[in-house]
Amino acid sequence: MILPDKLYTIIKWILCTVVPASIALISGLGLAYGWDTKLLITTISLMATFAGALCGISNAAYKNNNAQ
Repeated sequence: MILPDKLYTIIKWILCTVVPASIALISGLGLAYGWDTKLLITTISLMATFAGALCGISNAAYKNNNAQ
């Protein structure tokens, strides 16, 4: 599976910038307002990890394809 360059760049930006910032915001607001955010943070983290693994697979396939 090889993702188009633009899609790969967008997903990478989301995974490296948006997801950590969102987790920090949700965690901070949860502490400030007394909300239990563990389930939401865990869900976001697991989904980001899965998406990151797919991006890694795509990157490896792209590199293997270009090396040949």
